[in-house]
Amino acid sequence: MIVTSVKTKNQMAYENLKEEICCGELTPGTHMTIHRIAQRYGMSESPIREALKKLEAEGLITNRPHVGFIVTEPDFKDQENIFATRQLLETHATWLAASNIKQEKLEMLRDAIAKMKACEPSDAPTLADLNYQFHDIIYGSCGNPVLYQIIRQVAALTPRTKSIFYLEKSRIGSSIREHEEIYRHLADGNADAARTALREHKRRSYDILLSR
Repeated sequence: MIVTSVKTKNQMAYENLKEEICCGELTPGTHMTIHRIAQRYGMSESPIREALKKLEAEGLITNRPHVGFIVTEPDFKDQENIFATRQLLETHATWLAASNIKQEKLEMLRDAIAKMKACEPSDAPTLADLNYQFHDIIYGSCGNPVLYQIIRQVAALTPRTKSIFYLEKSRIGSSIREHEEIYRHLADGNADAARTALREHKRRSYDILLSR
């Protein structure tokens, strides 16, 4: 059997549209016209239609009668509850990571910070990816694979958190400084300080997202 990593047009359309929604390029209330999206992506309408159905199943868009597909408005209370849950899980994982993280992982954190500093403020996709990598390295170093898996599952419920670097360019500099503080406490093995720094970092980002 030949295994191929080539993405189908359905998958490409789905991933591109989801990225545009999660990063805030397609804002809540935006009308998703299949014909226009197909033209923009240089595809037929069939893969676009399939991609939209998948996004609808995930709750990112809604198909309204006589209107069509619309980007949904996030439920404020649901987002608030998920953020609170994430903060509990992620701060505990950071506390554990201070005692378990390996030197090679610390070097990866330091490298991620350096790449963030080298990014242009307009390069929100790269900043968002580096931010994800930074936190994923920490949580993956907690020494509790069950906790790590739960964190990833809960985080998947809030895909729009990636939009922070699109919504607030002024957040970039302070976020990088906060990453440096978290890294420093982890490198020192100071579990309580690392947990506190992570908690404050998340609180500031969540406050911005919820306000927007």
